[in-house]
Amino acid sequence: KFKIIFAKLQHLNKFVLVKILNMDDNTKQTFDELFKDSDNNYCFECGAPSNHWASVNNGIFLCLNCSGLHRGFGVNISFVRSVTMDPWSDL
Repeated sequence: KFKIIFAKLQHLNKFVLVKILNMDDNTKQTFDELFKDSDNNYCFECGAPSNHWASVNNGIFLCLNCSGLHRGFGVNISFVRSVTMDPWSDL
């Protein structure tokens, strides 16, 4: 049920262990394509080089700190999910 993969984060140039819950190959491929765009490798709000969170309804990637702020807005304003820890359905 759980897939564990090694992902090379190009913006950090490090290998990290990433646990992905229920992410099918098509969804993973979609994220891989999105992260090829250099703008998607940074937080939309503060520009930090960490983007492991996403505001689904706003279509932006966020860092951990800004994801917490967005969660505080409520899901009607910003529905935040972890790119690696939350399950994603086919995009």
